[in-house]
Amino acid sequence: MDRREELENYLKENLKENSEVFLPIVDGIVFLEEQLDILRGYPFLKVNPNNPTMQKTTAAAKQYKELSQTYLNTIKVIISCTNNNGGGEDSPLRAYIRKLNNEFFLTQYREEIRKGNIVVGQQLLMELDNLMEDLNNPRYYYDPTEAYRRIHFMENCIRLTKSPFYNKPMKLMLWQKAWIEAFYSFKMSETGFDRFKKTVLEIARKNTKSETSSGLGLTELILGPGGADIVCSSNDDPQADILYQAINTMRLLIDPLELDTKKAKTHIENKVNRSKVFKLSDRTRNKEGRNIDFAIVDEAHEMKTNVIFKSIEQSQSLKDNPKLIIISTEGFVNDGFLDNN
Repeated sequence: MDRREELENYLKENLKENSEVFLPIVDGIVFLEEQLDILRGYPFLKVNPNNPTMQKTTAAAKQYKELSQTYLNTIKVIISCTNNNGGGEDSPLRAYIRKLNNEFFLTQYREEIRKGNIVVGQQLLMELDNLMEDLNNPRYYYDPTEAYRRIHFMENCIRLTKSPFYNKPMKLMLWQKAWIEAFYSFKMSETGFDRFKKTVLEIARKNTKSETSSGLGLTELILGPGGADIVCSSNDDPQADILYQAINTMRLLIDPLELDTKKAKTHIENKVNRSKVFKLSDRTRNKEGRNIDFAIVDEAHEMKTNVIFKSIEQSQSLKDNPKLIIISTEGFVNDGFLDNN
């Protein structure tokens, strides 16, 4: 039995009276699957051999993104119409969807937790289960293309900044890959915009929150949209400077001659696309009037007010896909900013 017959049998079994309405879609699904298999054989990134920080998305990657979105939306429509989302014997279509989902870092992370290899708290476990359900929610589609670009850059270009791992490659753990993937991959089916605009990293001290976020900040400077404003923020300048200096150190480790980037008095700049990284804190004057695309707020548990957060949020209000990372270790401040959000 070939793929077309499997899909036709599935429709006939689950749509007793109206299966013929969906049969023309089968040819489209088979065609899309064949094209996606072909595109997977081509590189999705073109890297300058003389400067690995210079990367460009290939035509194959763009075509794969468009076709995969169409394919997943079509599959979700069929599953929704058959009302076969629960238990029962697996159909070839459901088995195929499960196989696709199992390739995601998010799915791998949840599976390792289920096996007992990774221990997580109850709140995170509940959120992961919600995300797993949303992989099959027709309101969203899951496109990890941009997430994988960033993960690839971080693991192959970013260097660590702290002893004893100074200047060693940043090899991401499974939770880091799953977090980045989920943050960038969920899209709204209706608009195509990112589902998530902000995320909270609530992790104990000395567990790579700042280093991971700084690496992602530098990745946005290099791979993100041109002319973007990237912010390192916290309660005071010294704390905001920790993230800022980490980004600058990572930058110098991969671009020591400052061929593609530079550090000015007030910011770090990408010479090619004119994106900038700068600091913002409670002591910064003129917090309003910014045009922020990507922001990291460190030590959020110590914030008693939401002044910085609101300034960043308002500056992102007209952006299609802004990103805000909030870092916290819970801390000892009662009735603070995070307690009221």
